[in-house]
Amino acid sequence: MRQIAKLLPDTYFFPDAQAERVFRLNKRYYESVASGTKTSSVRWDESVPAGPAIFYFEDDERPPLRGEILAVRRYSLDDLTPEALRLSDGETVEGYLDGLRRHYPTMPADAEVDVVDFVVR
Repeated sequence: MRQIAKLLPDTYFFPDAQAERVFRLNKRYYESVASGTKTSSVRWDESVPAGPAIFYFEDDERPPLRGEILAVRRYSLDDLTPEALRLSDGETVEGYLDGLRRHYPTMPADAEVDVVDFVVR
């Protein structure tokens, strides 16, 4: 799946618009996002602006959640720390990166990723 902005980069650019953006997540995260235990996500090669958002869980029949993207912090893969990733006890940066590489198989080894902090309202 590609973002419309990648397919048609010059068709719409209105950075001051306060429209809610769609922030896609895997449906396995619904409960943890809804309960507030998951408050960040790592993204590569996506443009995620701060502001109001609709949290859409792919292939899930439950309704989307509304909230806000609070901050987007950019890191090179080598600079990611457990604190930046908000890892829980027992999780490692290496394990997280393995999962990230499976999710983004074309991501280069020297990629920069965005850590997106959010809240459900």
